[in-house]
Amino acid sequence: MLIIVLLTHIIPKTEYGDIIFANTIISFFAFFMGGGLHEGMIRYGVLLEGQSHKKTLFQYAFKNGLKYSILIIIFILLLNPFLTKSMEGAFLFLILLSFQIISLYLVRLVKTYARIIHKNKLYARIEVEHSVLLLILVFILSYFLGGMGYVMSLILAPFLIAIYYMIRMKLLEKNQFSISKKRLKEIEWYGVEVSLSNAVAHLLFVVDIFILGHFSGELDVAQYKTSSVFPFSLSILALSVITSDYVKLAKYSETDKSKLKDYYLNYLKVFSIIGLGIVTFFYFFETYLLQLFGKDYHDTSGLMFVFSLGIVGSLLIRVPVWNILSAIGWSKVRFVLSVVSVIIYIGLCYYLTKGYGLMGTVVATSIMMWISGLLSLGAFVYYLKK
Repeated sequence: MLIIVLLTHIIPKTEYGDIIFANTIISFFAFFMGGGLHEGMIRYGVLLEGQSHKKTLFQYAFKNGLKYSILIIIFILLLNPFLTKSMEGAFLFLILLSFQIISLYLVRLVKTYARIIHKNKLYARIEVEHSVLLLILVFILSYFLGGMGYVMSLILAPFLIAIYYMIRMKLLEKNQFSISKKRLKEIEWYGVEVSLSNAVAHLLFVVDIFILGHFSGELDVAQYKTSSVFPFSLSILALSVITSDYVKLAKYSETDKSKLKDYYLNYLKVFSIIGLGIVTFFYFFETYLLQLFGKDYHDTSGLMFVFSLGIVGSLLIRVPVWNILSAIGWSKVRFVLSVVSVIIYIGLCYYLTKGYGLMGTVVATSIMMWISGLLSLGAFVYYLKK
């Protein structure tokens, strides 16, 4: 959030829009990084006994995941001319940002390992150090190199953090423990399924930028991004809770699923109050928040408030229930729900953006946060009644 505020004062709005467009495309392909092995690692890693077995799983995911990540980069480079056809300024940025696939995968592996050995404090520390390093690099490199410096920061920060912790925790040292080929195959397939469902679900955050860029160009893309940054950043409230409880939720699915219902109802009691506070805050303070981005971003008011209505749906339903479905192993169900949501969203976003421009895109996005959440909730209720 602070990074975007800094960037809007350093990088021209058109260049920032091009970078956002390119990075949005990368954010979609990032779900396939490592062939999804990091997803299989969190699901099955918690079930392994002993840290040595978990380290063996890390090494397997590291070695094979790098191969898959390189293939994804090559695929992105081949598609680049077609993906950036409507925004040619994003062409070079997409080439450079494709290498984020490797750096993001490495840091995700390290954080996943911290989770499966039940060291949530270590996981949180890695998150914080990554964010701080990224902020420092963005400030320094963007100041001297502009948009190119920002791109370099996005690649370097996760890579440096990952290398540091892999060395510090001796994660690549050989050990004599092994995991059966059958279990490794299960981990791989689970990772692929989850990656597919997550990628399709993330299309909800890619379609908007892609369609808006097609109809309106980089200026509206930049405005859209800055208007969404404060509301969307609040999703961390739900993600931080669910992420820290993920292992516990996975165990509930194996022992007593009624505890999953109790967990979610207790979650709703707290976040309903938070959601009301969020909507009230943006209703009264949106204008003041826009001033933080500089004079180029004062053009449109009302966007943040509409985004806040959507993010409440995400906090209350989409984020918690979506992750619960993952914890119980319903990756195929998530995939189907994702496909249905994206099909609805593409039509809704195309129609509203074409007819109402930037505001139409914002309205479409907010509506879809509620729709996708309600679809997930329906699946969760069905699971509880089985």
